[in-house]
Amino acid sequence: MYYTKTHEWLKPIGGNLARIGISKQGIEELGTIEFMELPAIGTSIKHEAPFAQIESTKVSSDLYAPVSGEVTEVNAELSSEIHLLNSDPEGAGWLAVIRLDSLESLATLMTEESYKQYIAGET
Repeated sequence: MYYTKTHEWLKPIGGNLARIGISKQGIEELGTIEFMELPAIGTSIKHEAPFAQIESTKVSSDLYAPVSGEVTEVNAELSSEIHLLNSDPEGAGWLAVIRLDSLESLATLMTEESYKQYIAGET
């Protein structure tokens, strides 16, 4: 898995497809998630640009695209099971699947180890 400084994650799932979401650390900082607005299938998302809206008990916030690509699937379960984001943000609480514009863009992201070091320095 790969991570961003704004706590989004990306997990390659084959070819140029990747699943994206928000990290456990991001959920902890936001508080309990109450609402999520996901992009439509077919939407082009751009690296570091807002791609989704999230509302928690603490704040309403944009989520930022870890890479550029096209949304090919969204996690429809979240519309009725928003608790998945709170209980399993890096598993069943994934947000979308995207077709990456470039596999080379993965080099701009943090590895799991570098992300752990980053959040340790943040606290």
